[in-house]
Amino acid sequence: MTITMPNQGTESQFEETVIDRLKLLGYRYQYGGEIERDWRDVVITDWLRSFLQGKYPQLPAEAIEEVIARFSRPEGVTTEQRNLHFHQLLTRGHEQKYRKADGTEAFEHVHPMDWADAAANDFRIVNQLTIRGENDRRPDVLIYVNG
Repeated sequence: MTITMPNQGTESQFEETVIDRLKLLGYRYQYGGEIERDWRDVVITDWLRSFLQGKYPQLPAEAIEEVIARFSRPEGVTTEQRNLHFHQLLTRGHEQKYRKADGTEAFEHVHPMDWADAAANDFRIVNQLTIRGENDRRPDVLIYVNG
């Protein structure tokens, strides 16, 4: 008796299917080769900046840039430490100090995601995004939330 397996498809077909299914769920699609950024960066700072400016309009541009730097480059010597620190930033947020227009100092607790209103987040699927570093890589598919 011979058992034949149905066609499993190619990697490209699987990638396209994943993209199509996520688009049906409301994710915006973008081809990685079209994204302008530093090739070493995985965080898309323009998308994150747009989200933060919309959610925290009271923060001046300098404070927004500090938040972007903190979320984009988590502290830690090892990969595990950086991942833990990023997880803490993602789930707990960050207390950002800034100066108001009147010169007084203020603080805002900033989150890189809107946990209360999922629809307020920017969900995107990106494929073939080249990332340069010690080991260059190009994942088939990446899912982004606010950059």
